[in-house]
Amino acid sequence: MRMAARFVLAAISVACWTATNEAMFISPRIIMFYGEPLRAPIYITGEHSRMFHDIEDPTELRVSGFSNRRFIKVAMFWGTQWDPYYFGKLPLKGLTPDMAGQHGRLYLADREGMPFLLQTVPRLKPVPLPTDPNDFSWGGPVPSEAVSLFKYYGVPTRIQ
Repeated sequence: MRMAARFVLAAISVACWTATNEAMFISPRIIMFYGEPLRAPIYITGEHSRMFHDIEDPTELRVSGFSNRRFIKVAMFWGTQWDPYYFGKLPLKGLTPDMAGQHGRLYLADREGMPFLLQTVPRLKPVPLPTDPNDFSWGGPVPSEAVSLFKYYGVPTRIQ
């Protein structure tokens, strides 16, 4: 009887652990900023990658509304398949944008505005780089906490 109880408790523990870890998918595991004006890609991982949670929703904003603004390209990597990079077993530099399950554009703030992030629908598996600007149908204004974090990592948020 005790053996059966231990087995049930172990099964419950595994189920709870799995459910807890699945909750981590509310945001990408790794975020890569790349392209002009950056000299090299910038990566954000760990808890800091969760800053995108509040701007991971469908939006009415479209790329055409930001045609006069510069942007930085963004690649987001969702799911545990990226754990070797996430935990440092493989170098982040081995990641390429075409491996990402979500793509985005960080539109830099102009003199009077704020930065905006427009992105594609998140996927766990890699998706091709978008060719249709209307694919960037999620996102919104970047919260001030995220702007501070961008500065910490060296990601520009304003047009220079």
